[in-house]
Amino acid sequence: MTHRIEFFTRDYELSHGKPRGLGSWAFSYVRNPNMDQIFWVHGTYSEAKKVAREKAQNENAYAVYVLP
Repeated sequence: MTHRIEFFTRDYELSHGKPRGLGSWAFSYVRNPNMDQIFWVHGTYSEAKKVAREKAQNENAYAVYVLP
């Protein structure tokens, strides 16, 4: 069974504007993570968000932060 996952982009937007385009995207399940709490996905933002959502579902996380 899947659950709702919320993406938080505020900190990213304050630094870079709306997330979009191709790049290496840093995500975490906590707002101010340690280095070992960050995971990276390369691709367009929409592709990376899909991968992050699947990872969050598998790890039973409800929040994903897009890091600046």
